[in-house]
Amino acid sequence: MKFNEGVIIENIINYIKKDWDRFLLICLGVSLPFDRIPSFSVFSISVRFSLIFSALIILRSAYLLVSKKINLKLSPPDKFLVGFIIWLAIIIPVSLNLTRALSVFIFTLFAILLAFSISIIFKKEYFKPLATALFVVTFVVVGFGIFQYFGDIFNLPGSVTGLRERYSWSVFGFPRIQSFSLEPLYMAAFLLLPYSLAATQL
Repeated sequence: MKFNEGVIIENIINYIKKDWDRFLLICLGVSLPFDRIPSFSVFSISVRFSLIFSALIILRSAYLLVSKKINLKLSPPDKFLVGFIIWLAIIIPVSLNLTRALSVFIFTLFAILLAFSISIIFKKEYFKPLATALFVVTFVVVGFGIFQYFGDIFNLPGSVTGLRERYSWSVFGFPRIQSFSLEPLYMAAFLLLPYSLAATQL
């Protein structure tokens, strides 16, 4: 059986064009565990794929709201979050560390805007492709983590395993795998997502 690369690429493009919202949400879900490999720094900000797709989702939702293709209805919890971010903005001038206060405000605002944006564009029919994509990327993450574990035991260099020196067996007595994440805790936090999904299906 021969694979026609042109047809495959065309099908992928058509799938993306058919529903941009679904595509962006899938990309965000798939990119979540890749917060260290790959990534790069710009003005002390760690730029990673999840950050890029998050920004695109926010812009997409803003476009839908401005063009009045969807209407924003705030629930009581949503109104609480709006009040919370307003309160954070009010107390910035009296903060002991203004720079830190601004960075925390911007990060919190970004997270809240992303949550609002996802709730705006999400549809129930997106659940199945999102879950499938999440399970696929989970196998990749776990597989690379296993490679890190045995690679570090057999003294492969960190440039090959991707394991930071502070998590190697020489420090802990066993490798603390982190896969593509910044640290082992982040990897574990990501794995809670597919674990929870699998548990609900069972």
